[in-house]
Amino acid sequence: MSFPLRLAEMKDRWLTDGIPSVYGASDREIDTFELAFNVRLPQDIAEYFRVANGMPPNTEDSEGFRWWPLTEVRPAAVVDASLDPSAYDRLFVFADFLLMSHFYAVDLTDPQSRSRVVFAGSQRPTIVAPSFEDFVEKYLRDPWALFPKK
Repeated sequence: MSFPLRLAEMKDRWLTDGIPSVYGASDREIDTFELAFNVRLPQDIAEYFRVANGMPPNTEDSEGFRWWPLTEVRPAAVVDASLDPSAYDRLFVFADFLLMSHFYAVDLTDPQSRSRVVFAGSQRPTIVAPSFEDFVEKYLRDPWALFPKK
């Protein structure tokens, strides 16, 4: 299934969970974010924000995940000042689990990162998906696959 169809499936799931739909981010909002943080959103992540753009404040899905709208996305070190800056300085948080018990982030400063997603909130980030598209797929099919294996 194509990525746009996955994003539509994700929005449908959120509506089923009683989460109000959020308008997609405009190109202007994306440009403003990129200028403010001196980053470039990879195509898959930009598409996600244009289509879904996260959840309203104080909401989460039936599994306990909350996807953030673009206006809330911030560098991990800003979200949690206790994190080691050398490990987290390039990562931007876009989702959390169970009221910030941990969160998910992506490197927006390195085009070579291929939008890989990390599980954050411990001393070192752990890769949980090799790409943002893969993260969305895991979220839809098996959200427990988004936790590091011990």
